[in-house]
Amino acid sequence: MESFENALLTQEMQGRYNILWVEHTDKGRLELNFVIPRVDLITQKAFTPYYHSADITRIDLWKDCINLKHNFTNPKDLEKQHNIQQHQTKNPQNKELLATYEKLDKLIQDNLGTLFNSRADIINFLKDNQCEVTRQGKDYISIKLPNEPKAKRLKGFYYHETFRTIADIREQLSEVRQREIQREHPNYQIDSDNHAELLRELENELHRHIEHKQRYYERLHQADPSNPRDLKEQPPRTRESQQRTQQDYTSEVDRSRETMLQKPNQKILTDALKFSHGVSRNGSNINGGILSHHSALQKQGIRAFTERKFATQTANRPIRQRRSAKILPTNTDQEIRRKNAERLLKQVAERFNQRSRELTERERDLTQRKEQRNREFRERQKRAIDQARESYSRISKTKQRLLEIRDRNFELERELRNAIPNAQRIISQISSFRESRESRIESINANIRTERNLAQKRFTDNVQSDFTTRITERSNQRARDFTSSIQRIENTIRDFRNNAQERARTILHNLYARTRDAINTIKDIYRNAKERIRDFFQRADERFSKRMEQETRDLHAKTTQLDRKIREHNQKIENERSYSRVHGR
Repeated sequence: MESFENALLTQEMQGRYNILWVEHTDKGRLELNFVIPRVDLITQKAFTPYYHSADITRIDLWKDCINLKHNFTNPKDLEKQHNIQQHQTKNPQNKELLATYEKLDKLIQDNLGTLFNSRADIINFLKDNQCEVTRQGKDYISIKLPNEPKAKRLKGFYYHETFRTIADIREQLSEVRQREIQREHPNYQIDSDNHAELLRELENELHRHIEHKQRYYERLHQADPSNPRDLKEQPPRTRESQQRTQQDYTSEVDRSRETMLQKPNQKILTDALKFSHGVSRNGSNINGGILSHHSALQKQGIRAFTERKFATQTANRPIRQRRSAKILPTNTDQEIRRKNAERLLKQVAERFNQRSRELTERERDLTQRKEQRNREFRERQKRAIDQARESYSRISKTKQRLLEIRDRNFELERELRNAIPNAQRIISQISSFRESRESRIESINANIRTERNLAQKRFTDNVQSDFTTRITERSNQRARDFTSSIQRIENTIRDFRNNAQERARTILHNLYARTRDAINTIKDIYRNAKERIRDFFQRADERFSKRMEQETRDLHAKTTQLDRKIREHNQKIENERSYSRVHGR
C-alpha cells in the first residue's frame, strides 16, 4: 500500500491527502480497495489524484514491477485474454452456445498459418459456412451463428485489422506457443540473471517517472496562483482550466466590489446580470458550481452567503492606498455603497429565483411531454398489436380456406382418376363387343352363302327362281336387320363416348375454374395482407417489424409454393385431358 501511494502521489503529497483502504477476504482471496477524497488538506483546494493519460504509464510500470518482484501472474497475459464476449450462462442453452463459440475460436487458432493467413481469410471462411459477420472493429469481429438471434464478439490479436499476413502475428504466435510449452513443462523457468536485470530496468524506469511526478507537485505547490501556466502538467489540462476559471471569477468579483464602491457604472451592472445567470467571463457555471453548493451546504440564504464570501475574499487582501487623502470615503459614500450592494444582491436573488422557476417549469414541461410521448407510443403499440393479431387471424382463415381448396382438389383428382379408367374400360368393352358382332355377322353370312349354294343344287329349275327370290329377300332382310342393329350399337357407343367426354370436360372445367378462383383469392388476400403488414411495419418498432417481416416472407414462400403445386397439378390435369381426347378419337 505504501509503495502504491508513493507511485501514485509521490513523497511530495504525503500529509496533504486522505486515503481509505478497505480489505476484502470474502471471496477466498485478498482484495484491497481504496478511495481518495479530491481535497488538498493544506490548501483546502480540489486536486485530482489520477490523470489517466499522464499516470497510466507510471501505474503500469509499478504493476509490472510488483508482479515480477513477487512472481505474480500478469493480468495482461495473452493466455488470460477472453476472446469471446462474456454473457449469462445460467441456462443450458447459453452454455451450449458459449461452448460452440469456444470451439469455433479454437478451430481458428489451431489453423493459423495453414488455412488462415490473414483476417480476410477468417471472415471469408465464416461467411462461406453460413456465419454472418455483423461488424468488423479495429481489434474484433462480431459474428452471428445460423438460427441465433444475437451476435457475439471475438477479440484477439488474430482478429485485429493489422493481421494481413502471417508474418504480422508470427511474434504473437511464437509467444503463445512458448507459453504452451511452459504449461506442459512447468520446471522450465526464466534465467535468474535475466529476471533480475528486467526487474532492475523496471525499477529504474519507475523511479524516473516518480521523480517526474514529484517535480510536477513541487512546481504546483510553489507556483504563483496568479500565473496559471505554472500549474500545468503536459497531458492534463481540464482541472487547471477549471481552477483558472474559479480564480478569475474571484478576482473579477473583487475588482467589481472595489470599483462599485466608487461609481456604479454600466459595466458593474452588466457583470451583475451575468453573475445572476451564473456566467463569468470564462464561461464557468456559478449557479451549478460554487453558489448552489455553498448555499445548500451552509443552509443559509444567498445574500448571507454572498456577504460572507465578499468579506472572506477581501479580509486578507491589502487595502489599496488612496492616491490622495482628499477622497477618503465618508458616511454618505458608505451608505450609497451599501445601498448599491443591497440592490445588486436583490437583483441577483431575483434573477436566481426566476432562473430556478424557469428550470422547474421547463422540467415539468419535459416530464409532461415525455408522458404524452409514452402514452402515444403505448397507443401506437397497442394498435400495431391489434392489427398484427387481425392480420394473423386473416392469415389463419386464408390458410384454412387453402386447406379446404386443396382437399377439394384432391377429391376432384380422385374422381378424375376413377372416371378415366372406367371410360377406358367401357370403350374397350364396346370395341370388343363390336368386333364380336362383326365376326358373328361374317360367320352368319358365310353360313347363308353355303346354305344358298346347297339349296341351288337341291332344287330344280322350276322352283329355282322362286326359291332364289325368297332367299334373296330373306338375306336382304337379315342384312338390313344386322345393319340397323349395328347402327344402333354404334349410336349407343357414340352417345356414351360423348357423354363420358362431356362429363370429363365438365369436371376438368370446374376443377380449373375453382383452382383459378382459389389462386386469385389467394393473390388478393396476400396483396391485402402485404399492404397491411407494410403499413404495420412503418409504425411498429424494429424488432417486432423484423419478426413480422420474416413470418410474412415465410407465408409468401408457402403461398408461392402452393401456387406452383396448383399450377403443376393443373398442367397434369390438362395433359391427362388431352390424352383422353386423343384416346377417345
